[in-house]
Amino acid sequence: PAAQHGAARAAELLTAGPEPEVIALGESAHDDPASLAWRNAVTLELVRRDAVRLILFESGFAEARMLDDYVQGRGSLTPATVGQGFT
Repeated sequence: PAAQHGAARAAELLTAGPEPEVIALGESAHDDPASLAWRNAVTLELVRRDAVRLILFESGFAEARMLDDYVQGRGSLTPATVGQGFT
């Protein structure tokens, strides 16, 4: 599924040539579960391989504040928080 495809795509990104400085992952259509699953799987694999230092997410202001609170130690990461913060 998407996780296997994401891992394979991450491997391609990391072995296709010089180590990339920037990797941009987007989606061609909002609310497309397959695209979101693929993007999330690629991101997860890049993190597992220690191939990234910074990840930026497109999100709304209110949703991003919930995630920032967690990162800054001011909140907890619950499934509801994750679901509201980003897809």
